[in-house]
This record gives sequence, C-alpha cells and structure tokens, in this order.
Amino acid sequence: MRAGYSGVIETAPNTQTRVFAGKSVNLSAIARNVGCSPSHLSRVFSGSAYPSLATGRAIAYSLGMTVDEFVVHLDPVSGNVVATA
Repeated sequence: MRAGYSGVIETAPNTQTRVFAGKSVNLSAIARNVGCSPSHLSRVFSGSAYPSLATGRAIAYSLGMTVDEFVVHLDPVSGNVVATA
C-alpha cells in the first residue's frame, strides 16, 4: 500500500489545487504535510523552483508516489529535474 495523506487529492479543481499526474492536488494540504509554503510548492510544480531531496521525498510521500514517479511527473519528457546555477 502506498503512503499519502487525505485531503491532498481533490475531486474537482479549485483555487488551492493544481493538476499534477492527472489529479487535482491541493497545494495547501501538501504544504501542511511537508512543512513548506503553498507558494514554494506552486513554484516547484510549475518548474520555476527545485525542491531539496528531503522536500521532494516528503512531497512524493504526501502524494502517495515514489520519488521516481514524482520526478517523472515534474518533467514528463525526460524524467530529469535540472537545477541551474
């Protein structure tokens, strides 16, 4: 059985959700579970910020995904997350 937290996946999009991996995910609920701000998560999910490994693991756990699955969904073309200097 996979991990995950209730309240993270919404049945319908709203102002606190973003579509990720084909599901409406509640950024505020994930932020509470992970311990970061919803605005940081918004930047991560839009590709304008990169999470630390610990944060990436926590986000993946919150979504009921492996870290590999999370990374692939962040960049579905290559599966790579490339940080710039």
